[in-house]
Amino acid sequence: MKSFGTLDIIHHDHGLPFNPERVVVYVQGEVGFIPWISGRALGMKQKPSIELLSQFMSVEAFNRLPTPVSPGWNVTQATQDTAILNITTWFPVTPMPDHNHSLWFHTYPVMRDIVLWLRENGCEDMLFLAAVNSEDQRDMSEEGIAVIDVNLDTATGGPIPLIMPAWFMPYLFAKEGGLARVVTAKQDEGLYLDDEALARMVTTLGAFDYEVDLEELTKMVSLVMEMQGEIEAVEGTFNGSEDMGEWA
Repeated sequence: MKSFGTLDIIHHDHGLPFNPERVVVYVQGEVGFIPWISGRALGMKQKPSIELLSQFMSVEAFNRLPTPVSPGWNVTQATQDTAILNITTWFPVTPMPDHNHSLWFHTYPVMRDIVLWLRENGCEDMLFLAAVNSEDQRDMSEEGIAVIDVNLDTATGGPIPLIMPAWFMPYLFAKEGGLARVVTAKQDEGLYLDDEALARMVTTLGAFDYEVDLEELTKMVSLVMEMQGEIEAVEGTFNGSEDMGEWA
């Protein structure tokens, strides 16, 4: 295990040196599944090659043995020049302004060190995948997809409200001299999985010259649909009202 700032880094035997030119980042537990499914479909069935651990990550106290769920954030090297960063856990966020006072204190160190670690290892391009519910979107393009170029301060359709880490990691990556963009899909919050929004995300990734594994995409969609009853039951346990539960 090696250390970089607040990160502890576990390398798994992958056969490729870790110096990707570009990285795709997404949060696994984001409601709607679109970034997670799309990101997994870019992994080309590869197993994670790096596990990132830090005291500044939110880790569930319970796990299982002998096959534990990874407590860290996983990096999969899809090809020699492309890495996929799966932020598997994130601190609970209250969707209200001025209600997340401790979030910056708990998350800034790990976000900073991941950006600096990626840049030190030669990464020049960050693409962050995100989704917003239809009632939350602002001035998004008619196509239901927005591309935000952080370096140029432009966004198709106008500014888009985002929650950390979706806005801060690209922001810092650009400040450190890299090319940073955010692809945001507008999804129908009334649907468990908005397949049209997913299709728009996949099409946009293809336009950015990312190869999407359609077999893996289909597999992940099937898995999400099979888990619908279980996930909605967990959400119901957490909420008791109309608010979305922090099941992830």
